[in-house]
Amino acid sequence: MVKAAQKPVVEKEEQKYREELFPDVKKIVKKNALCTSCNTSVRELVAKGKPRSHPFLETLLCEKCDKFYGDGEFSVDEEDGSDKYCRWCGQGGTLYLCSACTAGFCKKCIKRNLPRAVWKDVEDDDWKCLACNVKPLYELRALSWAAQEYASTIEKGNASKKRKAKELSDEESSNGSTTKKSKPNASSDDEKEEKPVKGKTLRKSSREKKSKSKSAPGDGSRSSDESTPPVEKSKTPKPDAKDKLRVKQMKKAREEMGAVIDDLVKIVDISKKRATEFRKKKMTPSKLNSLDALSMSSEHMITLLQSVEEATRDLRLNFESFLSKFKETAQEMNEEAEKDAEPANGGSVVADENGDVPTSPPAEKDEESAEKDISNKSDEEERKSVEKEESNVDDSTEKESPTKRDESTTD
Repeated sequence: MVKAAQKPVVEKEEQKYREELFPDVKKIVKKNALCTSCNTSVRELVAKGKPRSHPFLETLLCEKCDKFYGDGEFSVDEEDGSDKYCRWCGQGGTLYLCSACTAGFCKKCIKRNLPRAVWKDVEDDDWKCLACNVKPLYELRALSWAAQEYASTIEKGNASKKRKAKELSDEESSNGSTTKKSKPNASSDDEKEEKPVKGKTLRKSSREKKSKSKSAPGDGSRSSDESTPPVEKSKTPKPDAKDKLRVKQMKKAREEMGAVIDDLVKIVDISKKRATEFRKKKMTPSKLNSLDALSMSSEHMITLLQSVEEATRDLRLNFESFLSKFKETAQEMNEEAEKDAEPANGGSVVADENGDVPTSPPAEKDEESAEKDISNKSDEEERKSVEKEESNVDDSTEKESPTKRDESTTD
């Protein structure tokens, strides 16, 4: 008589395997996790922190398979108590029964999830099922364990956020209550004063408001219309071509620095991956058991360090060349800006004989001299017209004088 099937227990060996495979459980998000019952992707569920685990084998399941399987309490054979349905997917059909317990597994689940080496052992008469010999499921169970641990970290983060938000809201409410309690009497007095009685009191209050809005004589205060002159909106100067070029250069520099940091992160990730692979493959006790093996492993380690050093050196040299070019262009731009700031005659001002620097007369004096010139010209024109009129008068008198003399002689 075989024993009843029992849920496999996590031993120390399996826990060590899990921690070595997933030193950081966040890496489970990058894995292409699949449902072990129908082979559909469950990556989205894992990323959201809502993974579904098999209740008996503790492997990943999708939502449909988890709902179909339920608690796993299916009907068994009445004679020997062995499973009628697959212990993994819950479907019926031909099952491979365990020689040590009542668990049974279908051929599809075994072929879907396990390597071919396990298939051969299944057909033997003394085959021990995956509940009795859980070692072939180490990797699948580790994926489910990492997904559950990642979900717990997400829950802890959400809980801490909610707690902080609650503390902030409590502080704000307490601060608001203290400010309200500080001025209870003043608010009540204001409310009493602001209550209008009837029509006359309302009209008085409106008149009082108008009188308050006007300025009192002799107190130096202005009315509301005169107190605040209209403020003109300041026009922002448009950037010229050089400013645009400078902005473009700085943007390019930021992009270059970001690309360098991204490349450096990639180098670190690649070197970390190679180092972990080197530790697993070259530093095991079965490998490092002689001087020859030690020398070979040391050579591999030196090549690994050299590759990392070459990658970082190339990255540094490329960034230094870019930085030198950027400084040259920035210096040229500064020199051009200084040249443009100098005066048009090259910055040299010629002095007069006494050594004084000539200064341009103000605009007001130019206007006054122009007015004086205009007035002088008008005076000269008037004087000339007066002289001309006087000369005309003299000529007319000379013409009249001989006729008078002729008249006198005749008489």
